[in-house]
Amino acid sequence: MNSEGEVIDSSEGMSELFNEAFGKVFTKERLGDVHEAKWEYRDQQSIGISDNTVDEEAVMSRLDKLRDDKAAGADELIPRFLNKIKLELLTTFFRKVMAHG
Repeated sequence: MNSEGEVIDSSEGMSELFNEAFGKVFTKERLGDVHEAKWEYRDQQSIGISDNTVDEEAVMSRLDKLRDDKAAGADELIPRFLNKIKLELLTTFFRKVMAHG
């Protein structure tokens, strides 16, 4: 509802209300002040992410810490699902990602 008591049901209207309510709390960055990111891993030869190994014990250790009652993360996978498939599927997946990028 807006300040006049009207029900807002359009996406655009809801976005405008959200912006009015929360727009003041967001940080406004000046583009001139943005620093360039430092590149850590330029190629396969450098020491970095390509040197990591992933084994079943490491995957299980991380997944055992997940709580089924928590919300999904940025990947939109819920912990309950990850706990059901954790050993076989995720170990294979992580090995392939690390081997092939």
